[in-house]
Amino acid sequence: MRGKRRVGALGAMTTFALLGACKMEEPSEGAPQTSHVATLQTFPDRSGLPSCDPSALHQLAYVTEERKLLLCDGQSWREVDFQATPGRDGARGPQGPEGPEGPVGPQGDPGAPGERGPQGAPGERGPQGMPGERGPQGVPGERGPQGVPGERGPQGMPGRDALVTLTPIGPSPQCPVGGVRISAGLDLDGDDVLDEDEITHEADVCAPCNADLDEDPNNCGACGNVCEAGNVCVYGACTPCGGEGQVCCADQSCNEGLSCDGTICAACDVACASGDRVACGAALVEALAAGGTIRVCPGEYEGPFPLTADVEIIGSGSGNDPTVDTILVGKAGLGSVVPVTSAITAVLDSLRITGGNGTSNNSGGVYVNNAGADVTIDACALVGNTGSYGGGASVYTGTLTITGSEISDNTAAHGGGIATATQATVVSTRISGNTASIDGGGIFLNSGTLTLGADVTITENTSNGGVGTGGGIYKFGLASTVEGSASVTNNSPENCAGNGFSFTCP
Repeated sequence: MRGKRRVGALGAMTTFALLGACKMEEPSEGAPQTSHVATLQTFPDRSGLPSCDPSALHQLAYVTEERKLLLCDGQSWREVDFQATPGRDGARGPQGPEGPEGPVGPQGDPGAPGERGPQGAPGERGPQGMPGERGPQGVPGERGPQGVPGERGPQGMPGRDALVTLTPIGPSPQCPVGGVRISAGLDLDGDDVLDEDEITHEADVCAPCNADLDEDPNNCGACGNVCEAGNVCVYGACTPCGGEGQVCCADQSCNEGLSCDGTICAACDVACASGDRVACGAALVEALAAGGTIRVCPGEYEGPFPLTADVEIIGSGSGNDPTVDTILVGKAGLGSVVPVTSAITAVLDSLRITGGNGTSNNSGGVYVNNAGADVTIDACALVGNTGSYGGGASVYTGTLTITGSEISDNTAAHGGGIATATQATVVSTRISGNTASIDGGGIFLNSGTLTLGADVTITENTSNGGVGTGGGIYKFGLASTVEGSASVTNNSPENCAGNGFSFTCP
């Protein structure tokens, strides 16, 4: 419904004056965009204006000192540049009687006559001589008394109400992210609705554009510049995505047969077009045996995947969607998903590792046990694994580095998330929601050195062994060390504990 603002009889006013206040009804969620009544308040000057924030969106204010109408766009007060049509004049009263005429002033002195010439013979009559100069104006007579005023004419018809409406507008070349249209006019038919033929003034107030012009595909490089399908916004330019050598699409997806290495789509060495995770897993095991850099397309691959040669495994993503992510799944009764028991260097990148079921001293997700092994886990998710020591990952001998990853919802007797007995480094990783039945809900540190880098969060992990068993970190060996610091909060039964000795969280 269009809103209105009554301003009474406008008479012969030439500027648009709004007095008092009016109401504004916001459209309900999901309703079509329609006009609504604005809320108007008057202020002597701008110093009394209230704060313009999202709660005051589309409120109107009239500043009497400046005779200006302002609109709140959710961030600042904006001037609305128009004037309203004045109301009609009332009928003119009758003319009062004319006052009496004042007296005539005295006659001015005549001009001096010219000299008389000699009498000539009468000739024809000559032309009329030029008149003499006019004498000075006589002093005006006194003004007569004022005539009696005529009777007052009848009251003129009331002026029409002025109406103001606010109507949301969508994106356009003038307003790339939309805004609001302000319409004003006189309610000529008196139905409290501003009809199209009653509108005399309109102004569009554009909404502010707060988009990320470098990356927003709907406002790429400029507000309102929408990238076509199959393109993404890269540094403010619409760029084709998904093809080999092209940037990955918005959901990190690539065309079939390609995988996203984080930014660029590249050809896969192993794909899972059939969707058969057993067959796809067997193909991946065969490729891993040869070592080298192996790109793995999206899909589910059933393991285990023992690593025996130097290898870099690059998946398509660590999410839970096999259409865009690479998911390595353990098989019941076959232990860790990725066991490393050889003296190799291995990098696991952009993978989801889940469903592992380590037994004895093994972990469920990634298990490292060779003094010459150096394993890096980068941008991976170790989720939903079960083990004896380290549900997500464990390292007994060798070196383990975890960066930019998620370790969550894993379970173990010791170290629901991670168990380490040698050299382990964790950087920019979230360890949460893991459970240990005995000690170390998040991390179990048996021996060696645990280094915690920047942006490590250890939270909401649980040890069911009771008080003193370290819901966040449990330090078993007195000689073991923890270097660096981390955010260790909201773990149960406590954040950190030592094996019979005091241990303060890093």
